[in-house]
Amino acid sequence: MLKKDYSTPVILEASNVIDGGKKFEDVAVFLQPQVKELVESLGVSVDDSVQAPSAPTKPAVTKPAADDAAKAVEAVDSAVADANK
Repeated sequence: MLKKDYSTPVILEASNVIDGGKKFEDVAVFLQPQVKELVESLGVSVDDSVQAPSAPTKPAVTKPAADDAAKAVEAVDSAVADANK
């Protein structure tokens, strides 16, 4: 369960970063602080040392083991379900 309310775009972007569908550096700059906070609160590390949204050059996320990623995605899905209640 999340300890903070996040907007739907932040939750969706975090989910994409966690499952590898999007690099952190490709997340909209104004969403990056909250996305990073959410992703890291789920135990997934984010490498934001290179923040160049216009010219991404390397993956920004250290991908966790498959089980950890599945747990993180499940937590985000649960948060979305709770928000839609």
